[in-house]
Amino acid sequence: MMAVTYLMEDFMTHPLKRMAGLARFVLIAAFSLIALYKMAHAASFSGLNLGEDFVIKNSASVSFDYVTQSVCSRTAELEKQAHFQSPQGAWQADFLVVDKKRRILHLMKSGQIFRSYHVALGKKPVGKKRQEGDKKTPEGLYQIGYKNSASDFHLSLQISYPNQEDINWAREQGVDPGGDIMIHGLPNEAWKKLFINHPKSNWTRGCVAVNDQEIEEVWSYVQAGTMIELCP
Repeated sequence: MMAVTYLMEDFMTHPLKRMAGLARFVLIAAFSLIALYKMAHAASFSGLNLGEDFVIKNSASVSFDYVTQSVCSRTAELEKQAHFQSPQGAWQADFLVVDKKRRILHLMKSGQIFRSYHVALGKKPVGKKRQEGDKKTPEGLYQIGYKNSASDFHLSLQISYPNQEDINWAREQGVDPGGDIMIHGLPNEAWKKLFINHPKSNWTRGCVAVNDQEIEEVWSYVQAGTMIELCP
């Protein structure tokens, strides 16, 4: 007891020791918090298992800031990260990318791809959709509108084409910009499926098509209001 009393008196009578000890404690705590933050930040963008059963197996993966910049200049990098197997667990996409050149749809979460699909596009896939009947698939930034469970193509998710830029261009040209652009499945009629050669051929009127099993996945992963960028 006397020893404890002596140590307390010694500490109280030496303010420099007290300040040094306090400063050392603060520094250790600060460095620990910084280390924990870096570990958590790295984990959130490295494809580590963060409560999900699915692990993105690509140590060279690159996250994309699709909020402030277009990803269309980086579609080649996205192709290298493509994941054509169904993930396990519950996922919700926060961004979609259609790579028209490579005919791939990517579903993304926090800058990383968790599911990719081979797609069919409009019968004239090269170039940006401008008007009704041109059979082209749009290019640019849009969002997912409504979801249609009574689609002629199993299920469908509307893409918000035309946007204001599309409308302005069409008005200047005196043409109808068109609409009803969807991500959808295959035709409901069995005989039509025999002639489209999906996904090797581009067979839609401008929409983005996957098969029926895949559109059921997309339906579950994507909510109305999710942003989508369609790249040349």
